[in-house]
Amino acid sequence: MEDVAGAVWTLTALDAANKLILSWLVGNRDAARAYEFMTYVAERVTDGFN
Repeated sequence: MEDVAGAVWTLTALDAANKLILSWLVGNRDAARAYEFMTYVAERVTDGFN
């Protein structure tokens, strides 16, 4: 993606049962941001991803 105004995404991690936002990140839509976000969330979720 070209670096222009408006090329920003908001990533969110939601708890479906309680409808709470566990975490969020604003940044570029690329593999590096996705990995950073998923790593951050995985370190904080105690029950893991089932």
